[in-house]
Amino acid sequence: MASSAMQVSDTSSNSGRIDVDNPPFSRIFVVCGKKHTEDAMKQAFQSFGQVEDVWIVKDKVSKESRGVCYIKFSKASAAALAVESMDGKQVGDDSKPLKVSIL
Repeated sequence: MASSAMQVSDTSSNSGRIDVDNPPFSRIFVVCGKKHTEDAMKQAFQSFGQVEDVWIVKDKVSKESRGVCYIKFSKASAAALAVESMDGKQVGDDSKPLKVSIL
């Protein structure tokens, strides 16, 4: 009995830790130009780590890009590096600098 109580105590102490290489810190939010495509954004960000998904937000009626996207990395450390490196940078021929933040 005492050993199982000890295990519960040990397990609960680990539950407060956050594994930084798993969600929830592996997704970033990017304010970008309306011309940017999913492929262009993936290509621009894949040098920081494995990109699992790129979702460009589009208007429901016109299906036109709204100039924002979400990028999901396989590791939070890659997302953090992408934020540090790409915030304020330009992608492609669009002169508008990106605004990048972690979710």
